[in-house]
Amino acid sequence: VVFEEKVFGSSRSEVFEKLAENGICARKYFYPLTNSFSAFHGKFNVNATPVALHISKRILTLPLYPDLEMEDVESDHAENGKIALEMFENSAPGTYAAILMDIRMPVMDGLEATAAIRKSKRADAKKIPIIAEHLYQTLGELIYEAEQGTEGGHSGLK
Repeated sequence: VVFEEKVFGSSRSEVFEKLAENGICARKYFYPLTNSFSAFHGKFNVNATPVALHISKRILTLPLYPDLEMEDVESDHAENGKIALEMFENSAPGTYAAILMDIRMPVMDGLEATAAIRKSKRADAKKIPIIAEHLYQTLGELIYEAEQGTEGGHSGLK
């Protein structure tokens, strides 16, 4: 998950600490950047990779629970971003604790759906955690999308 504090309302560190208080072990992924390690001082300029530096300060990897069964989780499924938006708008406030949003959905992608949810007049629209889902194979893929203007994390995205 990539956190943008201005949008999410909490920094990655604040979420990390809150999760730890509740016994959830998350990890600050890609942090610190390898080129900031003392072994690389003088060899690489950390400021030469501003997008990587920006992303590395915002990624939080959440734990997987391999023994968790679908029967233990209450969830709804939307085939595309337009349906996800409609489901949110047609639900009562507080129905959803969070939204997992694939950024590459058809019809209306996750970025558009997130923006529409955030613009909604509902009281919970600006505060509900919207977590981007997309499998990035490498940090390079994530950085590429960030450089293209698609920062890879919602409760973090505009």
